[in-house]
Amino acid sequence: MKYSILLAIASILMLLSCIKPEKAFDGKSIGGTVPQEKRLTGISEGVYYNKVLGLLIGSAIGDAMGAPTEMWSRKDIRTTYGFVNDLDSMVRFPSAEGTWVNNLPAGGTTDDTRWKKLFTEYAIAEPWPRLKASNLAKHIIKKYKSSITALKSTEGLNPHPYEDNLMKMAWLQEWALVADAYARNDMVAYSNAVSKFYGGEMTCAGMLYSPLIGACLPADPAAAYAAAYDLSIFDIGYARDITALVAGMVSQAFDTTAYKTSVPNIILTVDPQNYFRSRLVGRAAYRYYQAATAI
Repeated sequence: MKYSILLAIASILMLLSCIKPEKAFDGKSIGGTVPQEKRLTGISEGVYYNKVLGLLIGSAIGDAMGAPTEMWSRKDIRTTYGFVNDLDSMVRFPSAEGTWVNNLPAGGTTDDTRWKKLFTEYAIAEPWPRLKASNLAKHIIKKYKSSITALKSTEGLNPHPYEDNLMKMAWLQEWALVADAYARNDMVAYSNAVSKFYGGEMTCAGMLYSPLIGACLPADPAAAYAAAYDLSIFDIGYARDITALVAGMVSQAFDTTAYKTSVPNIILTVDPQNYFRSRLVGRAAYRYYQAATAI
């Protein structure tokens, strides 16, 4: 997990090189009209465009670099690729969370990139910048149901289309169980589902989409943190804090006056849930950040 945090921060830093503000950005470019009191000022539309572009490209590059060896041990990575510092081809089997095509060339991506697309589809349909967790849950359920329909509609004797459609359905099956209980406001079912989500691991699943939350609330890390914390319905424990911190750091990177150290410093300055005051353990995310920077 500590390596994931460091990689997330490295990707965020790609946002920091941008043009100066010109025309103030009012939020209209993001899916629909934004209420007057919620419109954003201080960021030009050109800066905002470039920052979002940097966010998406940086995320895709990071995904493509990690895709060939995702879930591998360090020993296996060294044996096959040596030190990974560039894009490599992907000699691996497709999987629901991984690549969907056999032996992709360099540049192929996984569910990290698919989640950016899925969340963007959800976000632009919201009365932006207000983001409701229940609507995210409903959007995921809709996507999952469409994958079930595609699987049921598969025809012919060739097994490959069935395998492909089953894999695409499996991508969201864990998420759909949690989302369904949340959307129905069945808190007992939700608690059970999220506790079993991917075996109950601290997956920091929200990190897959929380960078986009920072883009929805640019240059306002506290607001981005709060929104991401509310939307971290697939996370448990301090994983919610980590998901929200990623959004806050991305939001900070949209600030035209931001510098490299001000982005990771969000872990010190934004803590509305008082994780630092947690008895005995403090803020776990900060410990992981310290360990990651010491590598």
